[in-house]
Amino acid sequence: MEDPNEAHNVVPELYFLIAKFLSGGPLKETAKTLLKELERVEVLPRRLDWEGREHSQSFDELEAQYPEVSRRRLARVCERA
Repeated sequence: MEDPNEAHNVVPELYFLIAKFLSGGPLKETAKTLLKELERVEVLPRRLDWEGREHSQSFDELEAQYPEVSRRRLARVCERA
């Protein structure tokens, strides 16, 4: 049985990978729509400031924070599964 807390922790990162994957493919309008919705709903992974307070992040901020995550990462994860 899946731990609900584990699923809650994985979902924001999964949305980030999906948005990254879509932004590198032919579905540019779909990617733009998803990015707007993710930022509006604030579902992307949050960041901590130097005082330990959480703040929302934009897709661009996450992309800059994780430059090693390629647009093909989601496809590679799926291939392994």
